[in-house]
Amino acid sequence: MNQQPLDSVQEFWSPARSTALHRLDQFLNAVPEYAKLRNYDMGSDSAVSRLSPWIRHRLITEKEVVAAVCAKFSYNEVEKFIEEVCWRTYWKGWLEQHPAVWSVFKRQRLTQRPEMSAEAYSIYRSAIEGRTGIDAFDAWNAELVQTGYLHNHARMWYASIWIFTLKLPWALGADWFHVNLLDGDPASNTLSWRWVAGLHTQGKHYLARADNIEKYSRGMFNPVGQLNEEACPLTEQESIPTLALRHCEDDDSARLPSLSCSPAGLLILEDDLSLELSGLAEVPFNAIACFQCREIHREYRFSDAVLAFKEGAVRDAARRASAHWNLAVHNESVDNWVAAVCRWAVREHLKAVRIIRPSVGPWRDRMPALKSALGRHGILLLEHRRSWDSLHWPYANKGFYSFKRGLRDRFTSAGIFAAQA
Repeated sequence: MNQQPLDSVQEFWSPARSTALHRLDQFLNAVPEYAKLRNYDMGSDSAVSRLSPWIRHRLITEKEVVAAVCAKFSYNEVEKFIEEVCWRTYWKGWLEQHPAVWSVFKRQRLTQRPEMSAEAYSIYRSAIEGRTGIDAFDAWNAELVQTGYLHNHARMWYASIWIFTLKLPWALGADWFHVNLLDGDPASNTLSWRWVAGLHTQGKHYLARADNIEKYSRGMFNPVGQLNEEACPLTEQESIPTLALRHCEDDDSARLPSLSCSPAGLLILEDDLSLELSGLAEVPFNAIACFQCREIHREYRFSDAVLAFKEGAVRDAARRASAHWNLAVHNESVDNWVAAVCRWAVREHLKAVRIIRPSVGPWRDRMPALKSALGRHGILLLEHRRSWDSLHWPYANKGFYSFKRGLRDRFTSAGIFAAQA
């Protein structure tokens, strides 16, 4: 398969906060047309913002995007766009309360491939190599591999064909997206695949249909007779327990705990890369560090394009943090991440390390080990949560339509934008 040069991908998806702000500014005037045009996948002319890689790493935040849109338009004019931005918030909040789903995905992504029959494995290889013979699917796979991006409607079609036509395990499809998408997010990606399969909202699945693909691709594809359009939703035997949201201090509040824990260090994680715009901005730090974790990168086999975006995004965050706190930021790629953080904290004589607590996913998986290792050196790990997440996550315990009913009131009560007629 011919792929675009990596440098051309990086140029378009420049992993800098300034790029995201520029893209947002350029997109604002198109937001009122978003609801009408958002489902059409027309390549570079598609009526979507394509801000998701920056939002996923919080180079720009959901709150900033919503505030910028509502500063220019009434809520009624842009409600659909705001709801789509908040799907990411909903997925994260739901997974926080159902972390067992992430555990199921992690296990299945490792066990299902070795357990495949020879025939199933052959179909799997044809899917990830883009040679299924379904032109639409193969074209989307090429776009995914070459650019690290797919229009959301194409993602739904792709996942549906993977699950119901090719009859491949959903977890392997979610894994393929996770390692190739620049915006690959543990919550949004995993739960979206489960939603398509009929596992998130039990009994309700998404079936790709040839006429729908023809309509919303503007006639580019019409896989008539090639798709299973009568498939039943998937079921699963494992029950998914609901857990209460863990208490965590709001990062944007003034009530930060243990401010007397000094000297303190700030640890930047690649899940949240705009800490100078959070409540932690006013906290004095004695040292700042970001250790990129090669263990995670190897474990999930991220593509070169994804790794390049992550590495560039971290460098951008380090520059901004350095300028804000007037400190040199230690930025290093390491194999043993926990050990590297501990060495840094001990070397800097820290009493506490502050982080924005990562949501459920690879980085959260490493928090217990980090807390324990720091504790052996008498160093506290203090975790904070952004007020945006604390505002919305408690309402993400059911379906999205229940979650979205109170969005406008929550925004108004939090002062994100003034009440509008």
